[in-house]
Amino acid sequence: MAKSFTDSEREIIRSKLIESCMESWSKYGYHKTNVSELCQIAGISTGAFYQFFASKELLFVESAMNFVSSLSRIFDGCMQESPDKNGFANGMKATQREIQKMGWFSSLPDVWPLLVRKLPPDFVEQDFRDDMKRYQEIIEKYNLKSKKNLEEISSILQLVSTSALLKIHLYGDANQAWDFIVDIVVDALFD
Repeated sequence: MAKSFTDSEREIIRSKLIESCMESWSKYGYHKTNVSELCQIAGISTGAFYQFFASKELLFVESAMNFVSSLSRIFDGCMQESPDKNGFANGMKATQREIQKMGWFSSLPDVWPLLVRKLPPDFVEQDFRDDMKRYQEIIEKYNLKSKKNLEEISSILQLVSTSALLKIHLYGDANQAWDFIVDIVVDALFD
């Protein structure tokens, strides 16, 4: 019989699994991150893992989403300092600098196709809709005047953000190039 956990225990264990996943992913990569080792750190059996996550892939996605939430706070801080398109560009630049500190995040281009195959079929589409909703909230909250429709803005920003993951393969000052591209794109999207 599966062990039952209190709500408090569930929250603590879930947090431990996410934290240890991010740490292991950063050190060893996706393929060498082992669910049984993560369970050992969290103090649960491997069988109990599935009370928290349906798969290793969903744990990885939840870990990435957890990190993205912290990036949203950084972005919001930039928007509050400068509630205009410059704040938007600064938010993109600041979050990219934070991403660079997380080694595991740069492995997403290699790992993402593997994760997506094992995720629910509508996951990517829902993620895109969530991004669109987030951009809409920012546009409305800060009264940004957009030059494109919301779907175009979301697609363009998703493409630009995804390309930033490839910066580690570039020669020269990739941050300077990133900042240049962000400034041009944001200027093309907003008045």
